[in-house]
Amino acid sequence: MEAPSRPTGSSSTSQTRTRTGATSPRPGRTWARWSSSTRRPVTLKRSSRWGRSRRASTRAGNREGVWASRRMGVQAHSISFLPMNCRPVLFALAIACLVGLLSGPAAVRGQSFEQRVAPFPVQDTTGSAYKFPFLGGLNTPRPQLVDLDDDGDLDLVLQERRGRLIYFENTGAPTAPTFEWRTDHFQELNVGAWFQFGDLSDDGTLDLLAEEPISNIRYYRNAGTAETPDFVEAEGPLRRADGTAISADRQNVPALAALDCSGPPDLLIGPLNGRLRYYEHTGTRNGKTPVFEKIADEYQDVCVGPENVCGGSASSSPGGAGSTERHGANVVTAGDLGGDGDPDLLWGDFFSESLYLLENTGSCDADSLERVTDTYPPSAPLQTSGHNAPDLADLDGDGDLDLLVGVLGGGGGGSNAVENLFYLENEGTDAQPSYTLRTRQFLSSLDVGGVSTLALVDLDDDGDRDLVVGNNRAPDATSARLTYFENVGSSTTPTFQRRPDPLLPDAENGFNFAPAFADLDADGTPDLLLGTFSGTVRFYRNTGTAAAPQFERVPDRDVELQQGNYATPALVDIDGDGDLDLFVGSSSAEGTVSFYRNEGSAQTPDFVFVTDTYGDIQVGKSRTHPAFADRDGDGAPDLHLGTNAGIALYENTGTAQAAAFDASPDSLALPLRPLAAPALADIDGDDRMDLMVGGEGGGIKYFKGRSDADEPPPSLGDSVQVAPNPFAAQTTLTFALDEAARVRLSVYDLVGRRVSVLVNRQLGPGEHTARFRGPGRASGVYLYVLSVDGRIRTRGRMTRVR
Repeated sequence: MEAPSRPTGSSSTSQTRTRTGATSPRPGRTWARWSSSTRRPVTLKRSSRWGRSRRASTRAGNREGVWASRRMGVQAHSISFLPMNCRPVLFALAIACLVGLLSGPAAVRGQSFEQRVAPFPVQDTTGSAYKFPFLGGLNTPRPQLVDLDDDGDLDLVLQERRGRLIYFENTGAPTAPTFEWRTDHFQELNVGAWFQFGDLSDDGTLDLLAEEPISNIRYYRNAGTAETPDFVEAEGPLRRADGTAISADRQNVPALAALDCSGPPDLLIGPLNGRLRYYEHTGTRNGKTPVFEKIADEYQDVCVGPENVCGGSASSSPGGAGSTERHGANVVTAGDLGGDGDPDLLWGDFFSESLYLLENTGSCDADSLERVTDTYPPSAPLQTSGHNAPDLADLDGDGDLDLLVGVLGGGGGGSNAVENLFYLENEGTDAQPSYTLRTRQFLSSLDVGGVSTLALVDLDDDGDRDLVVGNNRAPDATSARLTYFENVGSSTTPTFQRRPDPLLPDAENGFNFAPAFADLDADGTPDLLLGTFSGTVRFYRNTGTAAAPQFERVPDRDVELQQGNYATPALVDIDGDGDLDLFVGSSSAEGTVSFYRNEGSAQTPDFVFVTDTYGDIQVGKSRTHPAFADRDGDGAPDLHLGTNAGIALYENTGTAQAAAFDASPDSLALPLRPLAAPALADIDGDDRMDLMVGGEGGGIKYFKGRSDADEPPPSLGDSVQVAPNPFAAQTTLTFALDEAARVRLSVYDLVGRRVSVLVNRQLGPGEHTARFRGPGRASGVYLYVLSVDGRIRTRGRMTRVR
């Protein structure tokens, strides 16, 4: 591919580019200042060389950096955000807080962020594109295939972290599924440690069971329709007929199965003793909440575990190569694997690398469960790192049950950090299944395993940004690794392709690699500083060329943290003197950032330790990962600090020469994994700052920068009718579409927190309604926002009274 031409113009020209209206100082901040009297600037004065610590003074010439080439225009883009502590007391101010909220992006002053999972191609080493490149990585996926929108095909719901469900809509056909990512937090439901969909009310619509702390079961009734489900939490835990709460350990995911082959499903739980607890569905309470009655704690003497636990009975211990010495946390699922019309059970156990098959050798009138094998499928047994989460469903519409298995990671060997969602196609029949493994990564994505960090840098001198991703430890390896994704597209239409060779020699061992690039010796090539678990920031000189980098370790220029581990370096010219200063995040007990001022020059940097509590920043017990970008176009870099909880934003209220950061941070309300590692840059050349974030999942999340100018002025008319308003128990929101469109109708409270998503799907032309329920919610004003095809159409308010 022909290399794109470089942008013309001097660096000073690019750095003075501003947004419309950005010439006045901090436009629109007056109301935010008025709403929070606790915000105060912290000014950091330039220290004298007497501030050099003894430890730091022995390392003159220490070097660190981010490849902040002036020709790339890193500081050329302004970006501003909605303050976290926006607490309006008038409705007009509350509406101002919500401007720019689009399908979950973080609102900003002049710009918003919108999450995108596949914004541009990202390819593996063979050139094949990942289907979901910026999913963020999967470590412990627990899947369920279920028709959530009643369109005749199976959608995919996935739990990767506690309390949240990821939803993929099947936009294909029953025989040719095509999954599209829709949300990382389906209907804002808090599902605890596990979930299970099923028609528990026997009305043809799906309801939901989930874990309720501690060791109880939470029931969500579908108060919507089969096509548009609306899951509403019932009051209190799921109970037996006598009112006793049904207990279920959070690490044991139950199965829903009608053992008599009719009516609503019963509840089957695998406790930690390896037995099978059986609750029969006996009806409903008040016509809404299902009621179960316990039939047995040790149903039919079924047991999963060794002889010393199960007693060696014929129904519980078939033995064989798959037998384990222990048993523990488990996931149970049901399906007819014998073609005889009654449900069998698959059991994934923490200490099993495969699956147990509990075959129903009886009938619908008299079920009889028998543990017939400890390894499944029999022709080619599944073998993983353990704690497998199976789901049986006819994914390809051929009339037999296929098998989708999430690998949660248990007592087996090997790694489950990347290849952890197995799809096994049933090429046999309903009566005689025969499974073939099709993929170990059903949702293909950029995933380097473990905890990921990243850097955006032009490594091959072709005028566009490449992507370098670090991890805590490479899968099936003894050390961390840097993975290089070359941009084989351009600066406006990026395409990233993974290169097979590691960026550093295999001899460079260590854990938790966090890369940062900069031309630290003014030779026109980016050098590398690498944060590590030990707290050392390693220096690597680029001894190659601008087009073909090679990195050579220079140990005597390493930087050692004064306290903490997990060093995460970032470089920025914080004092406007033309050279790059060094900031390092870490895992210190208080969640602080260390600062090393460059007392040398751009050609020969001399990083002098100033403080390990920069700006008195303390985010609590958390790792920190700093990144800098001028978010408000005033020429002074602002601090974006990745933490265990997300990204904290510290506005630079000073100048380019004298930084002064607010002591109280704002926050980006984005769906991020813990250990957020941000990087900001204009990735697609549209003059808007984009955001990539690494984290716990081992992948990357991408958020496209959008300008408010991209959105048409939203109508404040009466396109949404709310009645009754005010309301007590519930109110109905009615709106009409002229043509088919993707619709999202969300509700927020007055501090900008989203409390409900009423609609989030494709709708046809005509009138539509959605209900917002009051029980369990505080009285007061709520704000609704209606988006059509990703653009705000209207917004308004409604009031709940008691």
